[in-house]
Amino acid sequence: MMAALLENLGVTDMMLVSGLSLAAAVIVGLSLVRFARPHPLLPSCGVKGRVAALYSFPVKSCAAIKLEEASVGECGIQGDREWMIVRAPTAEGEPAQMLTARDLPTMLLIQPSFALSGELQLTVAAGETITVSPPPVDRLVEVTVWRTTCTGVDQGKDVSKFLSAYFGCPDESLLLLRMPDHLSRPLAECSKYQHAPAIQDSSDRGGNAKFSDWAQFNVLSTASLRWLNRKTSPVEYTPEHFRANIIVDTIHEAPFQEDSWDEFSIGRVRFQFLKLTGRCLVPTIDPWTGERDKNMQPLKTLRKLRGGVYHFLPKTHPHHENKEAFFAMGARHFFEPGQTLRVGDEVEVLKTRDPRLGLI
Repeated sequence: MMAALLENLGVTDMMLVSGLSLAAAVIVGLSLVRFARPHPLLPSCGVKGRVAALYSFPVKSCAAIKLEEASVGECGIQGDREWMIVRAPTAEGEPAQMLTARDLPTMLLIQPSFALSGELQLTVAAGETITVSPPPVDRLVEVTVWRTTCTGVDQGKDVSKFLSAYFGCPDESLLLLRMPDHLSRPLAECSKYQHAPAIQDSSDRGGNAKFSDWAQFNVLSTASLRWLNRKTSPVEYTPEHFRANIIVDTIHEAPFQEDSWDEFSIGRVRFQFLKLTGRCLVPTIDPWTGERDKNMQPLKTLRKLRGGVYHFLPKTHPHHENKEAFFAMGARHFFEPGQTLRVGDEVEVLKTRDPRLGLI
């Protein structure tokens, strides 16, 4: 009956096929447009850019050291987040308390450096510098970093007095801990992020980190940063606000390409996506003045335009419905001795993922 009706209307088989093809093309096109709204480029493999900058943060929440070349260790860039300021235990058997710029914003103004002898030096805003000389006998101190308990080595009374005075705290109430190479923190022990697919599916359970919030590396593209600065103009944000290790200058201008990089390589180092980076309050603090933004920017903008949840969390998990503000991504690496990262290295994507996962 339908065929007779079409024939009476003068619709040929060729016209029918053409019409159906056009309709299918429109449907596909609309789905691609929907996909493209937050990500104008569909994920694909190949060379996607070059390393524009490398950063190491020797002391958690303190200022960065910008690098042209970085040696890679088992826990990330050699020396990255190897030290951390903590509040000393108040009772025998209690762990120390992790402190970050969320608690003490002027921590961002402490500039780490290294003496020719290799010793860590800390310089505060007033220009006073201390060379960290740990005692000859290691004193191990337990500390909780978010949801995992790990161990650091107390770096001594001199730096404890120096830091306590800088922050206006009681004498020796703050300690500087170090996590040397024989100590580390397994990523899989985190009760929240242990559910990430890369942790569940890898034989080494994602490897180890030091005092970083979690991932061994944080990766951000210059295109994503420019996107944010257009949204927050005239205020401009820099890589230092987001404390990423690897800044990538992508070939294409589309932001958030890094969200789709499931596996990628830089030089001889192969990386794997762990999770999108949910931002905390630290980016709202000016890294050069230590002052918080009264309007909670850029976090306010990111919550509005880059809000989401960690899709891999079980529905029974207490953080399942917590809304995050995603900007940059956390990655792990597959360590081999002698690995090095250099500014100018090509970034090649080996495998892609759906960049929309987790976004609301």
